[in-house]
Amino acid sequence: MNGQRGFGTLELLVATAIFAGLLFVTASNFGMRAPRLHADALALQAALGEARALAMALDAGSPDSAAANVTGATVTVSADGAGGSSIAVYRSRPIPGAQNPTVDEGFPPVRVGSTFAVKQTASGSVLASGTFAILVSSSGYASVVPAYSASPGSFARLRTDPGCYEAGASIEARSGAYSESHAFHCREAIYDASSAPA
Repeated sequence: MNGQRGFGTLELLVATAIFAGLLFVTASNFGMRAPRLHADALALQAALGEARALAMALDAGSPDSAAANVTGATVTVSADGAGGSSIAVYRSRPIPGAQNPTVDEGFPPVRVGSTFAVKQTASGSVLASGTFAILVSSSGYASVVPAYSASPGSFARLRTDPGCYEAGASIEARSGAYSESHAFHCREAIYDASSAPA
């Protein structure tokens, strides 16, 4: 017997290869997200930005909006049953005294490959998921209406605007096993999907 001690070259190469494989799998899982997930979150951010700008431009004090009873704007998110959603921006909100919302010509409806959910920041409880609407007032406040679906010409009237969720919320975009969440500030109707995911 020779009294050999330590690792041979072959054992060292095998151990290094196994370690490198585990490191690759672990590191890639931390940074992975579905290829279109972030782009879909940015599409919702763009829709909310358009709705906010539209709502503030159609302020109830402007002659155009007062004559037409246009108050604010509405963003609808409708799950399509195939793992994606349709996002649309409408002029006005479906509240008493306002005209029926009409599709905003500046932001045609878009289909994305993700679904969305609005969650409470502190508890993670779901406020709205899949199909919902976000109403934006002319002062820039946003409120979420769960399970609200609409299409041009068929808007169910709400008795009142549900109001702003003050305790903090986030909107999660989900595609398959991947998801990312970003803060949603209802006081300013801002969803910042360009920031790092929460």
